[in-house]
Amino acid sequence: MPLKARDELDRALVAAMTHPFRSRVLGEVAAISPASAREVARRLDAPGSKVRYHLRCLFSMGLVEVVEERTRRGMIERYYRSVREPVVEDEEFALLDDKAKLRIAAAVMTPLFADAMHAFRAETIQDDHHLTRVPLEVDRQGWSELQDIHRDAWERVEQVKRRAAARLGEGAEAGMPVTSAQLCFKVPRR
Repeated sequence: MPLKARDELDRALVAAMTHPFRSRVLGEVAAISPASAREVARRLDAPGSKVRYHLRCLFSMGLVEVVEERTRRGMIERYYRSVREPVVEDEEFALLDDKAKLRIAAAVMTPLFADAMHAFRAETIQDDHHLTRVPLEVDRQGWSELQDIHRDAWERVEQVKRRAAARLGEGAEAGMPVTSAQLCFKVPRR
């Protein structure tokens, strides 16, 4: 991708990720791609018209593309996929103002907490899961090391995601919805 196009896509992604609802729509499209407005609206428990509006915005921003059109009850239903993962790179994130950083953090954490509560209520958190919370105090070097650990873990999760998608594409077995998350953030003293 030419550098100018990549920069425009990065700016569009930041704009989408700092929008409270548009970021959720983009996240759902990335998660269940290809996705129709109807499917996204159901998953977000939101009006279809609101989701369609934001999908059109994301399409015009170049962040999603239409991969299929189906006729459903006499109407054309579009299926979208995200052009890239909704991830704001560290370098881009560092350039944002504090409010934009908080909006992006909320865009990531809100669906994560919703997924966790959904799993808790459905009692799918059983023996084969991993949950760890480690409150700690670190120096600057420790903070940097933690960032590296979480970045490496995220890259490994992305590799698993790609390999699993390839195997699932072969139709050998049904997919299992999973949320994997890495959180590492500074907290105020209590």
